[in-house]
Amino acid sequence: MISRTRFSNRFVNTVGEIYERDGYGATKLFLQEKAQERRTRFEAQSLLKVLDLVKSANVPPSIGGYIIRKLPTILYYGGSW
Repeated sequence: MISRTRFSNRFVNTVGEIYERDGYGATKLFLQEKAQERRTRFEAQSLLKVLDLVKSANVPPSIGGYIIRKLPTILYYGGSW
């Protein structure tokens, strides 16, 4: 569950920037690679789900990147994904 994942601000900022700059495909590859690493496994798996939600909503990359970067704040203030 995404809401139970502890996200590091640095990691979500990196993912958000990659999404804005390089798009869905590059971000998905980055997260799939990070999902293989023990330290970032759960964050990456959760962000892959968020990435698919953002893509399916057809939001522009700049807004999608913003949503990804602000995910820890959204979840902290009561969002439940």
